[in-house]
Amino acid sequence: MRAAGPVLAALGLALAGARAGAAEKAPPAPTDADCLACHEDPSAKRADGRPLIPPTSKAASVHGAAGLACIDCHADLARTTDFPHPAKLAPAQCASCHADAVAQYGEGVHAQALRAKPGSLAANCADCHGAHDILPAKDPASRTYHLNLVRTCGRCHGDPETIRRGGITIGNVAALFQDSIHGQALAKSGLVVAPNCNSCHGHHDIRRAADAASPVFPSNVPATCGRCHEGIRNEYDTSVHAAAAKAGRGGAVCSDCHTAHGIQAAGVPAWRLAVVRECGTCHKESVRTFRDGFHGQA
Repeated sequence: MRAAGPVLAALGLALAGARAGAAEKAPPAPTDADCLACHEDPSAKRADGRPLIPPTSKAASVHGAAGLACIDCHADLARTTDFPHPAKLAPAQCASCHADAVAQYGEGVHAQALRAKPGSLAANCADCHGAHDILPAKDPASRTYHLNLVRTCGRCHGDPETIRRGGITIGNVAALFQDSIHGQALAKSGLVVAPNCNSCHGHHDIRRAADAASPVFPSNVPATCGRCHEGIRNEYDTSVHAAAAKAGRGGAVCSDCHTAHGIQAAGVPAWRLAVVRECGTCHKESVRTFRDGFHGQA
C-alpha cells in the first residue's frame, strides 16, 4: 500500500498538467461569420475612414465553391482573438495551394520586374485573377475567360500612365491588337478559337521576347503561329526564309512580315500597298528597283 503514494502523486501531476494544457489551448479560429460581421457592415470603416474590403463575392467564387474559409488565405488571422484585427495583414500566399502556377509566374517578366523593383506596377496574381471574386477561366464572367483576357491585360498594357511609369517600351499593344484581325475576331465575332494574349505569350510564365524560352522569341515564332496556322506553317517551312532562319542567317519569321500585335488581313488594298514596304525592311535594293519599274509605279 505504501507504493500507492508515488503513483497517486504521479497521477496528480499528470492531471494538473492536463488542466494547464487545456487552459493554454489556443482559442477557436475566427469563422467566416466573424469576418463578415464587420466586412459586410456598410457602416464599418477603417481607422482613417475608408470602407472595409467587402468580400461579398467570395461565396460565389472558385474558393467559396471549394469551401475555403477567409483564414485559409489570411493565415495570420487564424489565431486572432482581438478584433478589430490590425489594419495591415500579411499578403495571401497563393503558393500554399497553387505552387506550380506560382513557380511558373516566378520565371516570368512580371515577377522579374517585382523582384528588381519592389512596389513595381508589374502584375501579380490578384491583378489578373481578382481577389475575393476569382472565377474559373471557363466562366464567361471570369477575368481570364478567353473573350475577356484582352481587356484584363489591357488594364495595364493599354493604359498610357502604366505604360509610362512601367517603362513598357513596346507601347500600347492593347490598341494595336484591338484593331487587328485577331482582336476583331474576338471582340466582334466572338470567336473563342481566335488567339488572345495567352495564345502567343503563355499564361503564368510570360517571358520577354528576347528570352530564348519565350514562345515569341524569333526562332520560336513559326511554331507558335503554327499552332493555329498549320497549313501556312507547312508552306513556310519549305521557304527560303525558313531555311535562312534555321541556319541562323536572320531569315524572316511571321512577325517580321505581319507584325506582332497589329496583324491585318492579307490581300486587302491597304496590305497590298504596305507589303512592298515590309519586304523593303530586308530587301532594300530589290524594293528600290521594283519601285522604279512599271509595277512599282502602278
